Amino acid sequence: MRLLNSNLFDQEIAYSVSAKYILPKGYELRAVYGMSPRLPNYEELYSYYFDANHDIQGNENLTTEKGRSAFLHLKKRFEFNEGSYTNRLSLSLFEVEDRIDLVVASAPGDPLVYRYLNVDTYKNRNISYMGNFRYKNFDAGFGITYGATLKTLNQSEDTNDYLYSMNLNFNVSYKIEKTNTTASLLFKYTGPEYEYVQTGTDIINPTYTRGKRQEISWVDATVRQGFYNNKLDVTVGVRNLFDVTRIRTSSEGAGAHTAGANTLLMGYGRSYFVKLLYKLSI
Repeated sequence: MRLLNSNLFDQEIAYSVSAKYILPKGYELRAVYGMSPRLPNYEELYSYYFDANHDIQGNENLTTEKGRSAFLHLKKRFEFNEGSYTNRLSLSLFEVEDRIDLVVASAPGDPLVYRYLNVDTYKNRNISYMGNFRYKNFDAGFGITYGATLKTLNQSEDTNDYLYSMNLNFNVSYKIEKTNTTASLLFKYTGPEYEYVQTGTDIINPTYTRGKRQEISWVDATVRQGFYNNKLDVTVGVRNLFDVTRIRTSSEGAGAHTAGANTLLMGYGRSYFVKLLYKLSI
């Protein structure tokens, strides 16, 4: 339990409880429940960040988030000759009132402007599976999450319109002992998400409509080579192998003669890098 104090907001209390039970054959069951407020930080309240590709604005009228969460995890580790496999199945629930979120605060067709606003209702239910396999010099991990998310800016909106999406991640690495070389690959897929988009041109009394952000796939690859008994590490790699730059974000309120789609900058395209790390012995 902890107490949150601020000269700008009311006093809040956060707490959590957890329990673990060891089942037969090495299965582990864990449950967690908690309630926690979150105060707006300085960036969300007062920031104003603007450059050629970004326009993000703070909001001094933000209020405190009030959330609760629950988790249930079932974990099992299998061991065999020179290897192991660990897997975990999880159920989770999040509910947040007045969640602080970035909202698209520009009219359709205009350059994207983001502003922090309180979202009246945010609910998320997930079921996920994570596995990790290790055998000698080979290491691989896999995760999949299927979830339902509800986000409403005003309580008057439909409160049963959940967005169902799937997230995936996969990583694999292999180390060549003879040359002390490690190669790694990371893949991540993020499903579509809800976000709010300003649909009117009235700056004084703006109106917002719930839109949907396009799914995205991301791949990074690296090769790391050690020298001089691992005192010097040289890593070369490529980020954003699929060359993702912009994704679509659309407003559900668009009509036949109004722009209902815009794009969001997610990256600057494929890039290559070299990293040098030297370990000093003092």
